[in-house]
Amino acid sequence: MKNIKLLTVGLFCLLVGTAIGYGLRGGTQTTGQQSPAPTPSPDFSYYESLFKQKQEFALYDPQVVDLTGDGSSEVVYITAGEGCASCHQQFLHIYDGDREIFWKDYGDPIFAPILGKGFTVFQPTAEGNRFVGPYYPLTYTWDGEAFEQNEKDH
Repeated sequence: MKNIKLLTVGLFCLLVGTAIGYGLRGGTQTTGQQSPAPTPSPDFSYYESLFKQKQEFALYDPQVVDLTGDGSSEVVYITAGEGCASCHQQFLHIYDGDREIFWKDYGDPIFAPILGKGFTVFQPTAEGNRFVGPYYPLTYTWDGEAFEQNEKDH
């Protein structure tokens, strides 16, 4: 019985010590090293105001990724119309700065970037749905001016 009490106290101390250690790592460092300055998060209010004008809202956080291979990131949103009943009709928007370089409506798309080359949209088939598929892929590549759907997807 005494061993069980000692084990319980020991585990409790280990748990408390671990919690204190996690707290110290988040703020003051005990090793004398300073935490790096936090990276400021991008301001997406420009895009959010555009969607509000179109009576749309963002379904997910934007993806910021280089899809064109130019070394700078594009901003990707999937939106739906305000007041949608089921929100299955969704819109894929891709922006290069303040310029929209791609827009298309889909039904429950799943977006997958191909870094520096383009992207694939996985679209549920008529007998499938977003959660279980089956899906068919639509792949788009950047031709230097626009995203073109691959011929094999037609």
